[in-house]
Amino acid sequence: MAPADLSKARERLYTPSRLEHRLFLLEHVVLPALSQQTDDDFTFILLIGEELPTPYRRRIERLVLPIRQIKCVAVEEGLSQMDVVRELVAEAKDPSRPVSAQFRLDDDDAISVDFVAQLRERYADIRSLYARHDLFALDFTRGFIMRMSSAEGVSFQPVIARWWAPGTAIFMDQKRSDCFLDFHHLKLWHSMPTLMLGEKPMFIRGVHDSNDSSIVNLGRRTTTFPFRTRDAQRIMLSRFNLKVKTLRAAWDEGFEAQVPA
Repeated sequence: MAPADLSKARERLYTPSRLEHRLFLLEHVVLPALSQQTDDDFTFILLIGEELPTPYRRRIERLVLPIRQIKCVAVEEGLSQMDVVRELVAEAKDPSRPVSAQFRLDDDDAISVDFVAQLRERYADIRSLYARHDLFALDFTRGFIMRMSSAEGVSFQPVIARWWAPGTAIFMDQKRSDCFLDFHHLKLWHSMPTLMLGEKPMFIRGVHDSNDSSIVNLGRRTTTFPFRTRDAQRIMLSRFNLKVKTLRAAWDEGFEAQVPA
């Protein structure tokens, strides 16, 4: 990326209002379930840019400090995302374990509190199929869209969708030099055996004004499952450690507070 383009990207991505929004989502949506995984044997790499303004970087570091599984890594902006992630994943691998289960989250998504436990349990189910290819994709198809807007607040929509990133994981041989980002999540079934499961909600996908992902064709690619709005508090707490009343109150109060020095 040219210096001028990189400067423009920083200006856009590091706008205070955008950063306040993203940190709000990190604190109230992403981290709660990661902090309460029923299987705590995992490593989560949180990638940030080196030029992220210091006050925001410090806030992120304080938020993730209590969660020992999270490794916060600052890298130089403008580098190839694929190369950076490959290197970080390689460094995080445990050579004593032949297989890794890799997944990704955007900074406005969440996984269920039993996501890691389910990966380990399902690997036992598909182990013989995995052994033939050293690759296997698992897709949890049931989850929620979390919509956030200044006009309507926070709402949850049940969704059954195939190959959405927050509900997908890849089992890979530890000796491989590639990583999950080398495979397009919507096309995993093109290159490896796959299993799709829709037994219970396993992910939340955030949708808001500053989303990079489009869901314009949502109705054509998804369906829904029974969900009563009055059950949102209970389900979100039990499945995602997400306190809906607290989340909505914080959202309604506004998150564009003055950035601490």
